[in-house]
Amino acid sequence: MPIKFVLFDAFGTLLQIPQGRHPYRQILREGIRQGRRPHPDDLRQILTRNLNLAEAAELFGIKIQSAHMADIEGDLEADLQSIEAFEDGLRAVEMLQASGIKIAVASNLAAPYAWSIRRLYPTVDAYGFSFALGAMKPEPFFYRGTCELLGADTSYYSGGDNVVMIGDSEKCDRDGPNAVGIPGFLLNRQGGKDFSSLNEFSDMVLSCKRQ
Repeated sequence: MPIKFVLFDAFGTLLQIPQGRHPYRQILREGIRQGRRPHPDDLRQILTRNLNLAEAAELFGIKIQSAHMADIEGDLEADLQSIEAFEDGLRAVEMLQASGIKIAVASNLAAPYAWSIRRLYPTVDAYGFSFALGAMKPEPFFYRGTCELLGADTSYYSGGDNVVMIGDSEKCDRDGPNAVGIPGFLLNRQGGKDFSSLNEFSDMVLSCKRQ
């Protein structure tokens, strides 16, 4: 079955933050300083809700002085402005879309970072963001929800070779989609399997489409 849809992970795959400042992590660290004990689902709360920094602090009951919050918000803005697209990511998306393949970005991320993805990849057909879906990788609903945004058939999972995914996380971008019947591939930019660049991956997808 020819490949009709491709899901791309975002950070580490299509984009990079050269020097991440981790503003949401700063809020959680401030909570620890105030005596709040971290909870196992803290990260999930951040990634599956549409929360700005102040809303995240309020959700966790963390009190942050206005001057300190302004500093953290400045770090977030610096993160957003520094985000860069990988050249092979831009090329892969352009080539695949030119061949008629629909593309989605499928990413676990806090809400403010969506702006940079939309800015750098404005032509993709769908954005599967964890904060909007209310689910995160590798939860099965995340992949199903993203496929539905693309218009891909989600009535079955077995043998769904018309949808594939690639990213730099074995757990989230290879094993997670594989578990629901979507072939997932690992991007390893340092070399190794499955692919060392998105050029290699897009060439594979296009060769399958021609068969």
